[in-house]
Amino acid sequence: MRIYDISRELFSAPVYPNDTKPTLTEKQAIKFGDVCNVSDITMCLHNGTHIDAPKHFLENGRDILSLGINTFCGVCDVITFDDHITGEDISNKVPADCERLIIRSNGKGRLTFYSLMDIVATNLKLIGIDDISVAIEGAEAQIHKELLSNDIAILEGLDLEKVPDGRYVLVCEPIKMANADAAPCRAILLKDITIY
Repeated sequence: MRIYDISRELFSAPVYPNDTKPTLTEKQAIKFGDVCNVSDITMCLHNGTHIDAPKHFLENGRDILSLGINTFCGVCDVITFDDHITGEDISNKVPADCERLIIRSNGKGRLTFYSLMDIVATNLKLIGIDDISVAIEGAEAQIHKELLSNDIAILEGLDLEKVPDGRYVLVCEPIKMANADAAPCRAILLKDITIY
């Protein structure tokens, strides 16, 4: 079995404009005579590799804690898109049985209005991307709302640099937090799994 870590390191990951940059603060330190090291973290829930909950854009949307864990563990397809993604791209490049779509865009492609109808018509449970947002600039609210209101989870901030396109098993369980509009996760892809 091969394991690909597709998470970004939290403190060096790009930060969305106006989001709180993550910081780690020492509260206790062995080097200063304390018995152990203890640190606090300050961050936006949308820093680094994270899952958006419907509550992020929907007033009465569900929080992270209420989302089913099966959404974040299962077969996925990693597919490269070289430009912003249209409905035709979804129809032509995404397998009909795809349940979790992981988009490799290298910062060149995000979802557009023209992809939403085709996406909502699929069986997708989750869309992930190697960018800080899944949606094109200027349409982020509308695209997020459409995906989240149709129970399509959003996984943002991935690192797909060393992952070939193909079919994998995705594991990206969000941290269990009540009332949260997003949560960090450790995302991995599994390939060539053998069960003994």
